[in-house]
Amino acid sequence: MKAYWAEFVGTYMLVFAGCGAIVVEALTGAMGSWYQSFLFEMILPFILMLLIYSSAVHGKAIKSFAVLAGLFYRKIIEEH
Repeated sequence: MKAYWAEFVGTYMLVFAGCGAIVVEALTGAMGSWYQSFLFEMILPFILMLLIYSSAVHGKAIKSFAVLAGLFYRKIIEEH
């Protein structure tokens, strides 16, 4: 169950924080100055860095769709 929870949290962080920053910029045009642009551009790499460092929880698989595709094609062996 711990692996599924870690996968859910990782997907949530990537989708809502990473893509959310892009949507906020597109809707509001908040990229007016260089420091705002820098902050928006650092959200997704920072989240990816956190996920990579914490990936020992769920076996170094960060993208849930890649894991599902691997299980579907039997390229990843489930160890539960």
